[in-house]
Amino acid sequence: AADARSAAFVPDNDQIWQFSLSENDPKGLAIQTTYGLRVNNMRILPAFELDGEMRHDPDTFHSAPLVCIWMPSYISLIWRAFAEFEVVAEYWVRSSRLLAGRFTITNLSDEPILPGLRLYGILDPGEDSLPMSASMESGVQILSGKVDNLHPVVFLEGGARSEPAPYPALGVKTLLSPGSKHMWKWAHCGGESVQDGFEHC
Repeated sequence: AADARSAAFVPDNDQIWQFSLSENDPKGLAIQTTYGLRVNNMRILPAFELDGEMRHDPDTFHSAPLVCIWMPSYISLIWRAFAEFEVVAEYWVRSSRLLAGRFTITNLSDEPILPGLRLYGILDPGEDSLPMSASMESGVQILSGKVDNLHPVVFLEGGARSEPAPYPALGVKTLLSPGSKHMWKWAHCGGESVQDGFEHC
């Protein structure tokens, strides 16, 4: 949740998030919210790709996720989805309606690799809601939906594209030389409109 001591805190619109090992499809490390019981569930979870293989289920990871830091508005974890690279995942509730995150990957192999990230945004809507779907905003691809009077937006930097997947997703790839690192940043905002949410992201 947003830390009222250091963040923009709005008591009547405080969007609280929970990090969990989700057993729902797709199974994965999900950060989720109900927007104050406005919807059944809104989940954001990552999947990682290498050589055409996609992994989002921690049971298939090369090493299990470990929590490194855990604070009221921030959590970081580390794991290896594949033997070839390490992932450090960070999640920060920047304000009552803004969630920010980043994935820092390090090539641990002796060869160049082309890892990919797929970020799912899955909304289980209630009444007067629209599920997440891909759209264009200011020339970039985003995921957006509608929840009551909120418009959830997920943005992934790095020229993300809508992925052909069973669930709404944005995807990016990058070429990593041996020992090098790369960072993918993303954000979610439950805004008053799609444009408002995108601008805050």
